[in-house]
Amino acid sequence: MKWIGFSAILIILCLITTGCGRIFSLGRQNIIPDLLFIYAFLIIFKMGTFQAMVGCWGIGFFKDVTTTTPLGTYALAFGMMAMVIMVTREYLNGQRPVIMILLVFFLSMLVEQGAYGISVIKGINNGGDYAQLTVEIFFAALFTGALTPLGNLIMNTISPLLGLPKQQHSRAGY
Repeated sequence: MKWIGFSAILIILCLITTGCGRIFSLGRQNIIPDLLFIYAFLIIFKMGTFQAMVGCWGIGFFKDVTTTTPLGTYALAFGMMAMVIMVTREYLNGQRPVIMILLVFFLSMLVEQGAYGISVIKGINNGGDYAQLTVEIFFAALFTGALTPLGNLIMNTISPLLGLPKQQHSRAGY
């Protein structure tokens, strides 16, 4: 794994999310996809165990620094997500688009709800309109999941930049 390429892509995704995110937003709530989550999810299936764990923790830490959540919340959540997927990776074929969309949707919901819960416990958020926030998290997770196959296609294209092997296609054509 080439960590310089990994870091460059991480910075570019963060700049796209923060700088251009509102251009691609949906609805009055300005729902934007979580590109860093997609990146973390895809590297879990493309890297070795140690590299994926460190990479996901680094992406989570980078997201912690760029958001208002308590420091370490996303680093912990992304690291835990990587551990869970690493254990079940041989059972979950993360290269099929439908499975990708569903996994990202459910994991994104879980991570965002967990991060919000930690923020409420730490006193950063007052736990205001939880129903509205949950709807926003739901649609953001749905949007993020829908963009994951496109992210996988892009990741397969730029895999030499990261020093990763190209994806081998299955005989089923998925």
